[in-house]
Amino acid sequence: MIVTKITRTGRAPASTAHVSHLLDPCGVPPRTLRSTRLADLVNTLDPKLVAAALGMDPEGVMIYLADHVDAGRLPIGTKFGAGQLADVYPPPGAPGQHHHQTKRAIMADQTNTQRLYSWGRSRFEKQPTPVAWARSVLRAANRNLGDFPEVDNALLLAETEERWPQAREVFDRLRQRSLDQNAPLNEEQALLFTLAELVAKVAHNAAGMRPPFDHDSGWRIWPVAHRLISITDNPELQCELTTALGEGPEDS
Repeated sequence: MIVTKITRTGRAPASTAHVSHLLDPCGVPPRTLRSTRLADLVNTLDPKLVAAALGMDPEGVMIYLADHVDAGRLPIGTKFGAGQLADVYPPPGAPGQHHHQTKRAIMADQTNTQRLYSWGRSRFEKQPTPVAWARSVLRAANRNLGDFPEVDNALLLAETEERWPQAREVFDRLRQRSLDQNAPLNEEQALLFTLAELVAKVAHNAAGMRPPFDHDSGWRIWPVAHRLISITDNPELQCELTTALGEGPEDS
């Protein structure tokens, strides 16, 4: 919250121009900060509660739900690709489907996703050495999902603090490879690359590099790894990832 301290007290908000000038060095307008905060609140809390807390109309906060969603935040069981969301969102009146039941299932998926996201935050913030923990999760996933030099570079990056400032370069190479349509990744490999990107983001932010990556990058490691455990049929991968992650919400 920003309040006016030097000029006389009034009911008007602090000067937008003053805030804009404060943010000039980093090139971020106040509206971007406000929108980013609202998007974070609306997508992690109940939009109605956010609207009530901030004195907004419920319709005003709903627009922040229509935005990019990372793979790790999608409801468990959601697949990628055009038409594949029909399994999660069947049309009303579809044969053998009851729309209200489907809606309850979607809400249950969203609740589970939020639960995993919150747990991921809790686990990450409890780590005494977050980058090392992130690396251990990635290393457990990497042992069983093929040989990718881009992922190996992410592991090497996270190994020593001196390399952390190189994280953006490592991230860019990971993203380029994951988007390479000439050698597409399967779902398990795509989640491996998502984990590697998150490790690079965590190392970048830990090094204090500017501009930073998403502040919640480390929180999403647990949900993404949990998703990988749930879809793989490799018991060795499941065991190693479960050990690396530590206890889950069902264990607490």
